[in-house]
Amino acid sequence: MNPRFVDRTPKSPEPLKKRKKRKQKVVKARKSSKPRRTNRKHRARFTREFDPWVPNGKTVQVAGRKIRGMVYLGTPSDDDFEYYRDVGFIVPQFPVSEPGDDYLGNGFYSDPPNYARCLPETRATYLDWLVERNSTRYSVKFAILYFTGLERRFFFDHSTRAEKISIVEEAERLWEIYRDDSYADNLLQTFVSIGKLILGLDQDVQPTKSRYRHPSYTAVLSAIGIMANDKKPLNGRWLFNWYVINSRFNATIHRVFPEFRALFISMFDERHPKGMLLPIPEDDAFVGYRSQAFQYTVDLIRYIGYVGTLSDESDSVLFSVADDIAEEAEISLNKFGRYLGKHPERRAQLAAHLLLPARIRDQFPCQEAQRISSWVQNRLQRGGVIRFAEVVEIAEGEAVERITKAKTIKIIDKFADLRIRITPDPRLTNYSLKLEDQVIIFRYGGEYQSFEQPGEEYWNTFRHLAIACFVIFSTNRRAISEHVVLNRLFSEKNLTLAEQHNLIAHFTWMNIVKPTLQMLRQNLKTLPQSAKQELAPVALSAAVFEGYVPPQRVDAVKKIYKLLDLDVSAVYGDLHSHSIGDEPVAVRSDSGTQQIFEIPAAGEKPTSFSLDSERIDSVLDSTDRVSAVLGEIFADDSQTPEHDQHDSVDELFLGMDNRHTSLIQELIKRSHWNDEEFKQLAGQFKLMPGGALEMLNEWAFDKFDEPLLEEYDGYNLNQNVVEQLEML
Repeated sequence: MNPRFVDRTPKSPEPLKKRKKRKQKVVKARKSSKPRRTNRKHRARFTREFDPWVPNGKTVQVAGRKIRGMVYLGTPSDDDFEYYRDVGFIVPQFPVSEPGDDYLGNGFYSDPPNYARCLPETRATYLDWLVERNSTRYSVKFAILYFTGLERRFFFDHSTRAEKISIVEEAERLWEIYRDDSYADNLLQTFVSIGKLILGLDQDVQPTKSRYRHPSYTAVLSAIGIMANDKKPLNGRWLFNWYVINSRFNATIHRVFPEFRALFISMFDERHPKGMLLPIPEDDAFVGYRSQAFQYTVDLIRYIGYVGTLSDESDSVLFSVADDIAEEAEISLNKFGRYLGKHPERRAQLAAHLLLPARIRDQFPCQEAQRISSWVQNRLQRGGVIRFAEVVEIAEGEAVERITKAKTIKIIDKFADLRIRITPDPRLTNYSLKLEDQVIIFRYGGEYQSFEQPGEEYWNTFRHLAIACFVIFSTNRRAISEHVVLNRLFSEKNLTLAEQHNLIAHFTWMNIVKPTLQMLRQNLKTLPQSAKQELAPVALSAAVFEGYVPPQRVDAVKKIYKLLDLDVSAVYGDLHSHSIGDEPVAVRSDSGTQQIFEIPAAGEKPTSFSLDSERIDSVLDSTDRVSAVLGEIFADDSQTPEHDQHDSVDELFLGMDNRHTSLIQELIKRSHWNDEEFKQLAGQFKLMPGGALEMLNEWAFDKFDEPLLEEYDGYNLNQNVVEQLEML
């Protein structure tokens, strides 16, 4: 009969007396029957005679598919099947239909999923998933069905420690794949944390977006309770895990969580190098693991022993310490987090790497940073002197034809963030590097601090060094030894350690590349006249450094006098007065060591100084040359600068026609020109605006290594170039 047409009319109720008699017969029959085997005997017989577990590393064939181990497979007896029906037990005799296209897992009849209670198409899909075990196109139900077998093997079967470790690692791998699913995230993360706790493995708790209790809550509290019972200090890793399970983080912290963890632990270890000791708990807590798949609870005491419960006072102490560190770490990672918010794909690039605090950069290696560091190490082995063009190429990844001052500073800062210094730094010398210049690279000791403008004492010492080197090196002889400079620098109590390092590096660079008038001009132009006059004795002392004055040094002193707006005709007289010791005021008293550019102390005369009188007499006796020599040396101030100025101007504008030269002279009268004004001005000299702009900037790059005009809402004059033009 068709079951849809069965007569479902209610029958008349059975008399009460008759129902009681039938019930008594049933009870009597049960008491007289042979008792069934207990559950313990049932499991023991199963363990001895039938082990369906396929270990890791072994491959089996099911329905034409090669499946790796860590699954239950076989044909159990009726009793055994009842025991294993809820663990993803694969029975080869169960029908499997092709193709396996139930990717959503709609063919499962039960929750949690069960291999025995699903459609044949769903079984085929599950077997396909077992072949890959990492594809997200399948429903998370297949991963949970596979996990139920791992869970039972870990807690109930006789698995070894090595097998338990592999099971935890496999569950952790599944969690990384399916962590976006809230159910799988809670199920897998809970098991992984408990498994690592039982095995005594280190664990790093991950944040969760769930509104409920953190999956690792039980494991972390148990681990800390065990430490408190055993009087072991709490380290940074476990304090951070405790902070994670008790906190909710914002989107920025979720974005930079690995870096936040590393910085938190580093800061804790710095503040508490021996860890934190917690009070011994007074009460013990019951700790259990509830299986989500089988609805049973495992008592963890037999695995980890008794666990103490932290007091409210201990919780308050932990919160106080953790909150302070977390707040400071969040501020330190603010720029890094905002950068990743805009460019999440650039996490591994150098720009993001340099935004990390220096103390944790080594924990997050960057290939580009390693490439630069290897290149620097190779160059340091060769002496550390290199063309600036090579530095730019390694920093930019390609060769360039021009470079601006702003780009130079950016490259120097990039290397500085990697604890690599480049000398000279335009901000510390007022000298704009050119691609063909030689620079010095060296490693910066300690953690690099952001650039700070040096103090006035630094600039005074730097000017003295620059003037002395300019005069002494005019003979192409390196007469200053480095140890003399070191003694002088470290005697300067007003100089910071960073300023001393910079001065030593700049002095080394000056020994390789002689200081130029342009460098001196940039450092002297803003000084008041009184300060300039105080620098004249420095040049004079440098000239007589070796006890005699070669002609080249006399010429160098003259150039210094012109830069200082002093009377050039007084050079010979000042040198003579400086040499015979009419007791000038010393710039620095003799400290017993060799000096660089000191004026002799009162009453002292150099024993071997001479003005090369034979050369001067021969020049004076020659009537054809005496006027030229005297005219160059003793000309009045109004004539000499004018003559030199015309020569320098002619050389500066060499290759420029009169129209472009006149255009430059008009442009520098203002700091900004709009588009229409620039067009009209170029038209006055019969020039096309576009061609004139290109021509002028090409000329400025050749002469000053910077453009003259910068396009921004019109045309802005580069003040660095304008200031150098106005000084001519």
